[in-house]
Amino acid sequence: NTHIFAKGEKQTFTPTTATNMSVCVSDTPALDFRSDSNYLKSAIKIRPLQEKIPTQVSYANLYFDEFSRPTSRQNLLTLLAKPSEKISPEQARRDPKNGAWTFKPDTEDDLLAHVEYGLAEHIESFNEIDSSEAILRSIDVYCLGKQWMFHVGREKGEVLKGFLRESIEAFLLSATARADPMFVLVELGSYCGYSAILLAKTVREMYPNLKFHLYSLETNKKFVKISERMVQLAKLDSYVTIIRNDLRKHSLNKTLMDHLPQPKIDYLLLDHDKDVYLSNLKEMENGGFIQKGTHIAADNVIFSPLLKPYRDYIAKLAQKSIVSTTMVEQKLEYSDSRQNLLDGIELTIYS
Repeated sequence: NTHIFAKGEKQTFTPTTATNMSVCVSDTPALDFRSDSNYLKSAIKIRPLQEKIPTQVSYANLYFDEFSRPTSRQNLLTLLAKPSEKISPEQARRDPKNGAWTFKPDTEDDLLAHVEYGLAEHIESFNEIDSSEAILRSIDVYCLGKQWMFHVGREKGEVLKGFLRESIEAFLLSATARADPMFVLVELGSYCGYSAILLAKTVREMYPNLKFHLYSLETNKKFVKISERMVQLAKLDSYVTIIRNDLRKHSLNKTLMDHLPQPKIDYLLLDHDKDVYLSNLKEMENGGFIQKGTHIAADNVIFSPLLKPYRDYIAKLAQKSIVSTTMVEQKLEYSDSRQNLLDGIELTIYS
């Protein structure tokens, strides 16, 4: 049984009717469900006839199909305690109907609620590194245990971190670092902020004295707000700026020019609409943002057939010795190993 609360609505339940029901608590109906009795007490002010609040309220978005293997909040929290490398979709008990390349309405809102709830009791004591790590693990667990989403994930994240370290080392040895010590990262495609948090956390961990800033561009207004909240929770908002890139009003280069301290990108992550990787890259080349030493990581270059023109273009540049490039094969993020979904990241350096 499910009751959807409108904002401000009051409702009274008897213990009988409240025993096996799902409760939706949100400004937007059908946003997120919780399975914590204390949360339910404080959030929706239930006052049953007895002091018993149901603890098995389903932790699921209303629009999700009925789980054949229900995912409770406790199960997700249990997964959070495991080492990342020991968590798989099979072990996490993710419903197959919510596997790779499936999409459900309002998943991003549900994810944010999950992250906020898991971080709530630690938000004051955690520093930026701890908060960032907790958020990344929370997102990984959600995507492995509840619903697939297209964040880069832990395995690809390690590739991006290694490439970022290489980029920073090259930057520190260059004349650019001596002239202007600001290391500039740009991400096209914020989505929910996972990659932005991963990259900024990596810089803060490895190079705590490096002056840097990450500019993450997103066209979707809703995702901009979610990313901003994630970055705020990670305590990285001094280092990360989420930018709404409204292409109806401004070109990509115009947006970059308005925000970047100089017309140069040191590290670029492409993880947005696949059919504009190439056109956006060429636009940034023509605008002078892509220069000698620019490191570019392009995600999904194997899985998405739309990226063949991008790969062909990079291959031609490599033949002319304009760039050096490497393909790192990975499985599709958060995918079931039995599906054998191959993907990859192309790592390119302009020389």
